[in-house]
Amino acid sequence: MDGNQLTLSYLPGQTGTADITVRGTDSANAWEEDTFTVTVTPAATIAQVVGRYIFYNNSAYDATDDDAAIAPDPATAGDPGLGKEALMPGGTAGFQNYTGYSRGINGIMVDFEELPDGVIDLGTADFTFKVGNDNDPDNWSAAPDPADILLERIEGQPARATIIWTDGAIANKWLQVTVNVTDDTGLENPDVFYFGNSVGEVGDAGDGLVTYSDLIQTRNDINLTLPVGIDSKFDFDRSRYIDYTDLILCRNNINLSTGLNMISVPALPPSVPEETLESTVAAPALHDMVLEEAAPESTPSGASLAELAWFYDREQLLASGRSSAKSTAPQSAVDKLLSTWP
Repeated sequence: MDGNQLTLSYLPGQTGTADITVRGTDSANAWEEDTFTVTVTPAATIAQVVGRYIFYNNSAYDATDDDAAIAPDPATAGDPGLGKEALMPGGTAGFQNYTGYSRGINGIMVDFEELPDGVIDLGTADFTFKVGNDNDPDNWSAAPDPADILLERIEGQPARATIIWTDGAIANKWLQVTVNVTDDTGLENPDVFYFGNSVGEVGDAGDGLVTYSDLIQTRNDINLTLPVGIDSKFDFDRSRYIDYTDLILCRNNINLSTGLNMISVPALPPSVPEETLESTVAAPALHDMVLEEAAPESTPSGASLAELAWFYDREQLLASGRSSAKSTAPQSAVDKLLSTWP
């Protein structure tokens, strides 16, 4: 209580309706009270991106299932150093953030939790795509439009957006993907990530250049009969075999001076902090009022809303000059009490 302002604070995760009674008692134990109702509603569900993947579209791995062509992340790759994961804002690129796929970047997948109900399609308005090869993505150019964006929703699983580009449309550069804040994505803030491509590069020197060292290593790993896994760094066309096609792909992309830069991308600006979950109302307006308030996102367990009561200082009641007899108009009595509270 501050003057004639009553501030209500709620426990995290609390929702429901409660009647709150305000009572004032004077020195003669005469009292007045009034009751009003507070309703706390659940916070709106906020969608979030929970998965960011690159996959080898039109490779030997996606003949029947695009999921089978996803580049494994470092945690699941046979060799953790060969896994692929998105470069996130504030990070510096490494071999784990780009592929040597001969068709470039032609497939990205984005997984969502809590995608809004009823959304059955996502389109180009829900994403922004840019390409570049330096540390200033704000000035990168627009990427080619995707050939298709597919949305799959399976009960009990994250919703998955599969984004496909024409083979070779994005090669030997970085792709920035921004999932925009739209009604269909349901995000509170944009989600930004990056993947890169350097055809024929095997990640041996940490510089993104395709050199004769890459060529020699590829030549030494040629095996026309033994299939390799999806995380092989020499199978540039993802045919399941390291063969002379891979050797030619590497040879044709040798560039000793320029290549894919190991970029450092800026961090995102801090998000706007959530508003403090409090309601401040003028006391005369408390009566018979319903306060609609969003509960915080976290949902720890706790007791239900309890009835609150304020017992006011007897001296203040006496100073108000009211009779010690119980009034027949409790609402106006409480109004008067709160309006004169210092």
